[in-house]
Amino acid sequence: MEQQPSAAAYLAEAERLFHGRLPPENLPHQAAQLPPLDRSLLEYLAGHAAQLALTQPKHSWAVTAVAEAAAHTHDLFLQGLAAWHVARAANAWVRPQLVEAAITRARAAFVQLDEPGWLAACDWQQNALPWTRPNFKDAAATLTNALHSLEAAGFDHLLPDCRLSLAYAHLLIGNFDQAKELTEASEQIYQAQNDQLGLGRCLLTHASRLRRQSHFAKAQNCLEQAMAQFQSTPADVLTAQVYFQLAYVAYLSQDRFAVAEARFDQALALFKMADLPLWSAQCYAALAQLYNETGRLREAGQALRQAREIYASDEIVGLRADALLDSGRLEMLKGNYAASLAYFAQAKILYEQTGNEWLPTICLSNQGQVCFRWGSYQQSLHFLELAYSRLQVLNIPYRTAACEKHLAYCWLKLGQFHLAHRFLEKAATHYKLTQSGKYLYEIYNLRAATLYYENKDREAIACLQESLSMAQQENAANEAALSRRLLGELYCVVQEYDQALPHLIAAEASFAEMGLLFEQTACAIALGRYYWQTGNEAAAQTAWQRALDLSAGVLPDIDWQAQAGLAGVARDQGKQSVALTHYQEMSRAMARLRRGLWQPSLAGSFLARPLPYLDAAIHLATQQAAHSEAAHEDALQFIEESKAQTVTRRVASNLRPLNPVESMALNDVAAEINWLQEKLWPGLALTSEALPPAEAATLRQQLVEKVKAYDQLQGQLERQQWGEQPEAITLAAFNWEQFRRQANRQLGQNWLALDYYLAGDALCTVLLTPRVRRAWETAVSPPIRLALQTATRPAQTGAALPERALARLGAWLLPDWVQEKLTPATTLILSPHRQLHRLPWPALRLGKRPLAAACVPVLVPSLHSLSLMWQRPLAACPPEGAGLLLAIAEFQGGRQPLPAVNREAALLSPLLGPAGRELRDTAATWDHLRTFAGEEGLAARFTFWHIASHAFYDGLSGRFSGVALYDRDVLLDELWQLAPLPPLVTLSACSGGHSLVYTGDEHVSLTITCLAAGAQRVVSSLWPVQDESMPALMAFFYHHWHNGAGAAMALALAQRAAHQAGLPSAQWGGLQIFGLP
Repeated sequence: MEQQPSAAAYLAEAERLFHGRLPPENLPHQAAQLPPLDRSLLEYLAGHAAQLALTQPKHSWAVTAVAEAAAHTHDLFLQGLAAWHVARAANAWVRPQLVEAAITRARAAFVQLDEPGWLAACDWQQNALPWTRPNFKDAAATLTNALHSLEAAGFDHLLPDCRLSLAYAHLLIGNFDQAKELTEASEQIYQAQNDQLGLGRCLLTHASRLRRQSHFAKAQNCLEQAMAQFQSTPADVLTAQVYFQLAYVAYLSQDRFAVAEARFDQALALFKMADLPLWSAQCYAALAQLYNETGRLREAGQALRQAREIYASDEIVGLRADALLDSGRLEMLKGNYAASLAYFAQAKILYEQTGNEWLPTICLSNQGQVCFRWGSYQQSLHFLELAYSRLQVLNIPYRTAACEKHLAYCWLKLGQFHLAHRFLEKAATHYKLTQSGKYLYEIYNLRAATLYYENKDREAIACLQESLSMAQQENAANEAALSRRLLGELYCVVQEYDQALPHLIAAEASFAEMGLLFEQTACAIALGRYYWQTGNEAAAQTAWQRALDLSAGVLPDIDWQAQAGLAGVARDQGKQSVALTHYQEMSRAMARLRRGLWQPSLAGSFLARPLPYLDAAIHLATQQAAHSEAAHEDALQFIEESKAQTVTRRVASNLRPLNPVESMALNDVAAEINWLQEKLWPGLALTSEALPPAEAATLRQQLVEKVKAYDQLQGQLERQQWGEQPEAITLAAFNWEQFRRQANRQLGQNWLALDYYLAGDALCTVLLTPRVRRAWETAVSPPIRLALQTATRPAQTGAALPERALARLGAWLLPDWVQEKLTPATTLILSPHRQLHRLPWPALRLGKRPLAAACVPVLVPSLHSLSLMWQRPLAACPPEGAGLLLAIAEFQGGRQPLPAVNREAALLSPLLGPAGRELRDTAATWDHLRTFAGEEGLAARFTFWHIASHAFYDGLSGRFSGVALYDRDVLLDELWQLAPLPPLVTLSACSGGHSLVYTGDEHVSLTITCLAAGAQRVVSSLWPVQDESMPALMAFFYHHWHNGAGAAMALALAQRAAHQAGLPSAQWGGLQIFGLP
């Protein structure tokens, strides 16, 4: 375009404005002195501005600003067009506020002139940079309408550029197919016009899309082509954008940190020269990410501060969210976890406002990582699994792989190695899909850690050696240090100490230099173990104390290990009181970790690693109890902290049940399990035939796998439903004095409590009475071990229990001096441990009497849970004595009939009271139960619920335990839909008292579910009940209960009567009461 004669004056004023020699407020006065502006001159100036925008975007804006100042004439269209060009130049300069003001002026003119095409052009320019808009989806919608209006108005010259803006908007919200289609459409037009710059911009957009889709090699190719396009024409701004993307590709795909840093620096230099602060800020933010990755936290902080200072001048939601996200990552690495979580939560809110879908998901993933470092492993799973489910839909392989990697680490810490391996393999597969080597050494490190926990030491060492080599080649300092730390730990395990120490020292020094608190503390723990194993106790103490100092109480998973180590040193030095002090701190740290685990399987698998240290603490406390009064308290606290944390949490929470979740995958697995059960167990249906052994074995293995799959799916749904709610429940430690006051208030002075803990070859016991607290230890001798095996076998129909074994166990569990404290009216509170849960406690022999005759036994998961149940308010005030009888003799599904149920129901029916109800046979359906429960639960209508039916027990996950109704089975999770349950629940059903007990006495059973769901007392049987004897036994029980005896006393009286009548103990000894006496 030829320069117009009048243009020189305009360009001279623009030069002065650009260099700051013309204050903007003086521009109108100066413009009045310029030659008149017409459309031809404006067109020339706009073209000149477009060229300047490629190298000096501020200068470009200055040209259009001078033109607009001169356009204030009677020609309204000229005014609008000049303002529109200012907006376009302001977009090139990335000044959103200037764009908004200019578009407002332009739109006002075009509205008056009724120019739909130019109004559409205004909409385009207002959203030409979608990443600066508050909502990306709204920007995409506006651009879509603008594109159609531009086409209708015949503005063909604006269409390819508008399409590119729309393509980028779709890219930001994850609509990659639309972005590709729109970019290709613009590409065809530019190709026809031989517009090399336009083609280069299309390649930039393609690369941005491909990078987000993890197609790094293709993105690299596009960027190299774009660079070639821009080299033929001065286009520093576009060249800088190419460098910026090349840096990200190098960083994300191969961990070529040096290359990435150099490219970011090149982009930053060009953006600064072009006076593009928002682009400069994005370079600073990207460098901060890179510095975080390489452990240069101080530099990361400086880069983030520079980015935030720039972002503060513009209210751009997406960029503010980016700054918060990067700040959260930095604070996480520095160990400031509360601040990190706050940053991520704020970033997620802002990203959701923009309409972006994957960045809120990245925030969730990062929140999961913070919770993991903080030792809140179940909450970590909540965030990571939520992120993972979204990432699978979004189909971003490298983001998905990163999330899978973190999930693997979390499952590793929780002791579920099969899941850790599964997610590691998934992560490796996804990384390979990206054709990226990035993170592969992290996969190696994590795989080695998993092998280490599985005691596959040599495999782990080989894996780590390869990982260390890869990390060193890629200059990944933090992963190299992690490889060294793990190698050091493994060389200690295989007793190659000369090789261990250099790795551990180098790793700790590297992490300290990088400021990575979490990893630095782990090195100190590992060094402590090295020194202890090599006999340098002083150095071990120093290392463990250093770990505690670094943690400052923030990292419970570090604290318990350090305290356990210090306790072991003190114990070996004969400083038993000092050792117990350290074990107390270990127990407190461990409690913080376990109370964040409210699912029994997770709490149990997590405890496997620290369990030997907990055993050692309880051993020492009970041994020292003979010499120290304080040791009795220590033993009690250690035992209580070891037991039934999930049960205690559920009892304390008083949470309403979860709403049932409709999951097609879950329903499909449940249907397959039901089919397998029907095939395997003829007893479930009248017409089933026994299977050949080989076929049965295959089906059993399939059943095991399906139940595991169901348990995992249901567990994930629970974690997603509960969200953060369980984390808000704070449990205080067990308080002995409070428990004593509660027991005295509820039971008077005639009570005893026995808290048991089985640890290897010893039984540790704590006795509590209104005045005494005493701990002691008893050996588990071979005869006792044999008696335990004999007495815990399920009783056979009509068989007598092994009386000799019951007598031996009675004397072992309740020594003579304890028996002397018992009377038939004494309430004996029993908190068993491990296989002691399977004992028929009422039938244990104390001399010639069964325990049920010597006292009033009642079982509890832990004394802490009993204390909390005493504190739990009544859920409702139903009519006095109102009962609900559920009795089924014949089953629709073909289960074996229970003819004695009719007699039992006939005996109990008169005891239901005027407000009581019966659900017999065909009326005993799930719909009727749900109707009775209503919105307020069964407790609102009934004081007791008697269930006479089949119960069934799932020894694989516990979740498939439940009760058979006439029309269907009711599983444990479904019972919550009837909550709160009546104060007394009686399970007159086969094996209703059987419990799956995970490590740490974490129960899954009908009994425990009923207690957690609001029942105060549950009567149930350890084994199949005898149809002939059960009706009379239940009638005796309810007779005494209705006449004022407590439930525990009523059951004891009924069992005493059965014993005196000469009934075999197998017919009544399995009935036990759980919960409140």
